[in-house]
Amino acid sequence: MRLGAAQYAIEAMSRHSPICSWIIDDTGMLKQGKHSVGVQHQYIGSAGKVANCQIAVTLTVANKRDQLPVDTALYLPVSWTDDPARRKRAHMPDQIEFRTKPDLALAMIQRALRDGIPPGVLLADAAYGTSSEFRISVRELGIHYAVAVNSDTKVWQLDSLGRRRGEAIAVESLAEGLRFRRLTWREGTKGK
Repeated sequence: MRLGAAQYAIEAMSRHSPICSWIIDDTGMLKQGKHSVGVQHQYIGSAGKVANCQIAVTLTVANKRDQLPVDTALYLPVSWTDDPARRKRAHMPDQIEFRTKPDLALAMIQRALRDGIPPGVLLADAAYGTSSEFRISVRELGIHYAVAVNSDTKVWQLDSLGRRRGEAIAVESLAEGLRFRRLTWREGTKGK
């Protein structure tokens, strides 16, 4: 049902312009108690702080005009997956194991590719981009990406043939030797 709805909506979106990006992000849901599956004190972006909440990892496709959520997965912290009594009270199936947010995101990306969702450049924040395993897996799937990374993330400079040059270097050190120019990505609701 979800795939059919996504394909129908993507077809309508694509009449205006093709899908150009996939966006991986977290969506937080504030909670009062401690019984909702996956709830714990964790960072929630919409509140900008650590709070009692559930977190879902989402995959959204976008073109120049529209965005469409196509998949979501509830993040289950270790405090849930490794607590047999809590699992039993919540009726969690035995086969559910702990998976990191990047692992959940990769599973959604693989599903979307398998289901024929038109690919685009993958965009994600540092919670995903800092994971070298995530970046390598995305590249192995044939997807280009533009992800945020922490300044201490190590990278290699490549020569014109794509071979590693020198030792791995922190992104912060690499950036110090680069020249930048400002550009406008697009006009948003709050300006450029």
